[in-house]
Amino acid sequence: MNEDMKTEDPAETLVTLDRHIIVDENVLAALPEGAEVVAKSLHGNANVATCSKIVAKLLNGQWKYYFLKEWPRGTDPGKWRMRGEFETAQAIYDVQNNFSPKPIAWNNYKTDPHQWFFLCTFHDFDNGMVDPVRFCTKLATLHRNSVSPNGKFGFHCPTSRAAEEWSDTWEACFTKMIRNLLEIEWKSRGPDEELARLSADFVNVVIPRLLRPLETEGRSVKPSLVHGDLWYGNACTDKANK
Repeated sequence: MNEDMKTEDPAETLVTLDRHIIVDENVLAALPEGAEVVAKSLHGNANVATCSKIVAKLLNGQWKYYFLKEWPRGTDPGKWRMRGEFETAQAIYDVQNNFSPKPIAWNNYKTDPHQWFFLCTFHDFDNGMVDPVRFCTKLATLHRNSVSPNGKFGFHCPTSRAAEEWSDTWEACFTKMIRNLLEIEWKSRGPDEELARLSADFVNVVIPRLLRPLETEGRSVKPSLVHGDLWYGNACTDKANK
């Protein structure tokens, strides 16, 4: 996917054009030097965050589009959410730069240190289903070519799926992720006796039976970079590269 850069005035194509644009100084600092933000409009949906499309005019006269995700203050800590999104996006982009938008920055707002954002290149996506062969080929390449920085399973910072820690085996890593998700479920919905019983069986019986044989008696599993929330809503095709 190529970065979205155009020479024509994009004002006519915007659904919402805000003539009184407010963009925090830390967001502006992440843009190319001299870039002028000329439009900002809501774009896409997210469960908690606010997503926007930013249009900037560069010093060379070209128009550049950016995607901005803003985490509201006073909710779940936005700092680790936005850092996790940036770091995971950067890891994917470093391995395969034609498979995801280019991450640009994450930071808090200068005007409000308790509010955080994530900024990346904007792409106009097709809402239809991706081509399964092309998509799975790129996904397999990501899995095959990625390399763990220390030979272990995990990630170097918290993500929406896992805490900041490393494990020596895939079984241990997967167990930690499941426990983390279950803890989030219990905190949000309250205790549930049936879920507690099923969870204990799943963690203590099912996971070891399925995963432990993969890493015993000389067998091993390669730590690979994987997408932690891969479903059709997170898999789209750039209209410019169909």
